[in-house]
Amino acid sequence: KDIREFVNKYFLVGQSIKETQEASHQLVALKHHAASGEFAAKMEKARYLPQVGVFAESYMFQGERDTADGYMAGLYLRWNLFNSSDYGAYSEAQLKAKSAQKYFVAMEQKERAEKKSYHQVLDSLNKTIELLNDSDRMLGEQIETTRTLFRNGSINALQMVEVLNRRVDLITQLNQAENELLNVASKTVSLRSTNLDAILPTEGGNTK
Repeated sequence: KDIREFVNKYFLVGQSIKETQEASHQLVALKHHAASGEFAAKMEKARYLPQVGVFAESYMFQGERDTADGYMAGLYLRWNLFNSSDYGAYSEAQLKAKSAQKYFVAMEQKERAEKKSYHQVLDSLNKTIELLNDSDRMLGEQIETTRTLFRNGSINALQMVEVLNRRVDLITQLNQAENELLNVASKTVSLRSTNLDAILPTEGGNTK
């Protein structure tokens, strides 16, 4: 079976690399981290906003001759402007949020560049494998012709060995190209949030 069919089936290369916008799990996590940083900054800012509240209480007291009860209600305003423990907390949270956002943007750009690079490498490897397979078919025909000529005594053993050596070299190059294709395709898995259970074969050999 052609290695390219295996790669396209189980690594979803055609879907995941070419013009894909799907983010990796790591990038999604960084995006949520940046969003949580912005929320944390808003929470810190809320410390400096005035807090208004109401309160109410009832009470009862008992004396030697009689008992009485009472009720008290009120409104309070609290403004945390001079608490030293909170001083600079909002600015620090803002800086952390901006840093997380910039890191997310940088990683997003890096991931896009990697996807583009992998796509180019995979495209080149696919073309190389296709050319090597074509060369292997033609060389196979040449070997059959060479064997006929060798049996007829038209060529000597060294010439026959030379043709066979070219076949060995070609097979070596093809194996190297296929291994590199499999290696690059495996790296693309980390660049997308694919559910592996949907693409991995089951015990019966079928995919889910």
